[in-house]
Amino acid sequence: MLDAIGEFLDATAFTALATPVSNAELIGFAAGAGCVWLAARQNALNFPLALVNAVTFGLLFADKRLYGDAVLQAMFFSLNLLGWWRWWRGDGEHHALPVSRLSPRGWLVAGAAMVVVVPSLQQALIMISGAAPFLDAVITTLSVIAQVLLNRKTLENWWLWIVVDLISVPLYVSKGLYLTALLYVVFLLMCIGALFSWRRSLRDAAPSPA
Repeated sequence: MLDAIGEFLDATAFTALATPVSNAELIGFAAGAGCVWLAARQNALNFPLALVNAVTFGLLFADKRLYGDAVLQAMFFSLNLLGWWRWWRGDGEHHALPVSRLSPRGWLVAGAAMVVVVPSLQQALIMISGAAPFLDAVITTLSVIAQVLLNRKTLENWWLWIVVDLISVPLYVSKGLYLTALLYVVFLLMCIGALFSWRRSLRDAAPSPA
């Protein structure tokens, strides 16, 4: 059964720019675009689509020796389960989880995580012959931080996703993952739109001046 699923995901769906596009890449494209679109609208159904996206891209990146990205998808699977529960639970008083801002302490913790994790992860990826150890480590670390912030409905998650997308597009083009690179261009545009949408939501929720 698992072998059949693997063969299906690895099979070519179509060819673009003389490069075969696998079923995994195609499914990941659709699930990823739907996930970001729903997240931008603060719809909790983004999480089940994110689970599909994590599985398909995890297999795809492992095949391309982007091991950091592959491990990232496994982490995303767990983080999205937690995020789904948190958005479903709301604020604990049967209200939707509100959009919030990242505190100075939060920025400090995120910055410290980057300084500590990126070089350590880069060395681990070099040891296992990763294809792009530094960029892979940066994308992985930033993405985990961004997903944690998304789970908390923190506005700044979109800024981090925008940085991830800007780094990811040229990396995936260099690996011949053209549809995935296009998906990340779509992600970039969606994230910019989501940033403005969540800003409006935060502004509308703010108490009016006396």
